[in-house]
Amino acid sequence: MPRTNVIDDEFIAEWHPRYDESEHDERMYQSLVKTVQEEVSELRTISRPTFKQIYEWKAARAKRHVQWKKFQMYDAALRRVLR
Repeated sequence: MPRTNVIDDEFIAEWHPRYDESEHDERMYQSLVKTVQEEVSELRTISRPTFKQIYEWKAARAKRHVQWKKFQMYDAALRRVLR
């Protein structure tokens, strides 16, 4: 029987070790985590520059999808989520 697209323990056991084969961004990730923690603690949201940095770090091929002129929409959603 073919394996279904389920993210379970077996899937994680198979793919987790492979992540480091293709990703070499741990320093950037740790820097972003620290920045987000500081901003959320201080501002109860993340700043536009931090949001953009996260987006560019993980979604470089999908830049056209974010409406930067409407950043306040993202800010409002982040504030709701963080409450």
